[in-house]
Amino acid sequence: MVSLFRLIFGIFLDMDVPSVILNNGNKIPSLGLGTYMGEGREFKEAVKYAIDIGYRHIDTAMIYGNEKVLGEAIREKIADGTVTREDLFITSKLWNCYHDFDQVVPACKRTLKDLGLDYVDLYLIHWPVAQDLRTGAVIKKHNLVDTWKGMEECYNLGLAKNIGVSNFSTKQMLDILEGASVLPVMHQIEVNPHLTQKEMIGFCKERNIAVTAYTPFGCLSGAWNRPGQPNITFKHPTLIKIAKNYGKTTAQVILRYLIEVGTIPIPKSINKNRIKENLEVFDFKLKSEEIAEIDALNKDYHAIEVNRLLAQKKMIRFREERDITVDTYTPFGCLSGAWNSPGQPYTTSKHPTLVKIAKNHGKTTALVILRYLIQVGKLESWENKEVYDFELKSEEIAEIDAMNKDYHDVTDEELDVSDDYPFKNEIF
Repeated sequence: MVSLFRLIFGIFLDMDVPSVILNNGNKIPSLGLGTYMGEGREFKEAVKYAIDIGYRHIDTAMIYGNEKVLGEAIREKIADGTVTREDLFITSKLWNCYHDFDQVVPACKRTLKDLGLDYVDLYLIHWPVAQDLRTGAVIKKHNLVDTWKGMEECYNLGLAKNIGVSNFSTKQMLDILEGASVLPVMHQIEVNPHLTQKEMIGFCKERNIAVTAYTPFGCLSGAWNRPGQPNITFKHPTLIKIAKNYGKTTAQVILRYLIEVGTIPIPKSINKNRIKENLEVFDFKLKSEEIAEIDALNKDYHAIEVNRLLAQKKMIRFREERDITVDTYTPFGCLSGAWNSPGQPYTTSKHPTLVKIAKNHGKTTALVILRYLIQVGKLESWENKEVYDFELKSEEIAEIDAMNKDYHDVTDEELDVSDDYPFKNEIF
């Protein structure tokens, strides 16, 4: 049975989305639909609409928590005759808590159960980081080659037609390649005009590994409102000028750019107009000089954002001497107490020092910590504007400095620290 939508809009549905040939001869559509943070009925209807108008490549992950809803949408479009399973290319990812060899296949099977599918077309190691659920998901030392062997089992069992990695360094990829029986076909990384990733794309191209570009628009919308982020938006003169040359939007120019530099963008949207617009990028090509102009917008800036318990003073100095910006992850460390890791410092958000300083400024202890990180130069920006309407005194900063325990949720034993690292005995 053919769907009414397909009968009415059949001409549009014939839109040709070119494929990229992977290193094993399989094909993947050169543009896909990202689904991060998608949930509920609106998300389900957006996926069904995307399939209706020609999307065949859909990207998800276990950690997104939407595989069940996505699977419902996919199965409904198969049932109504819009597509067959073979028409679609579905990607999902292994989460960090399932990196042990004997955990990989069960995790993949769980994804398939949630999707309601017999196989995924591509299964990726989401991050080159292993976490231990038994200790509150604390990062643990782990050989990624063992994880890759588990991925190969998924491939050999027919659970995944293709396997690959995401967010890996070149060294980590070389380790995988050296021990691989089945080669990775894909590396998924953030790529956009302010993070062009030329070196990584070149590295992958030399080894015939395709690159998927997530967060293709980076922070161009300005919606994140992070002070210090690159002053590059959809209204940037370079992008507007190029868009006018083709009668396209700047978003379409960016997607076309990402395709032409050799990546497979996966823009995410639940807005039907934007979903349709994002697909309409195969009827024009950029000139080499226009690609160079967009290349020049690169700031090596990641859209995806060192905590108060770990002062990192030497690393801060090392980077300041070389004019390298420092961005902070895990800004609250283990203050919530939720991780409950053996040996972690007995310091919580209710610590008397933090409570006292918070009262001085009429703020929460969380805002005090964020303000501290900004003032000591370890947090470039934060989206909550309430951290910018007060300033800590020097003595208050010193009091928080004194709380440092040099405690990492990632320990030095858990990381393979390069000999080139300037502070071999410290964690970065």
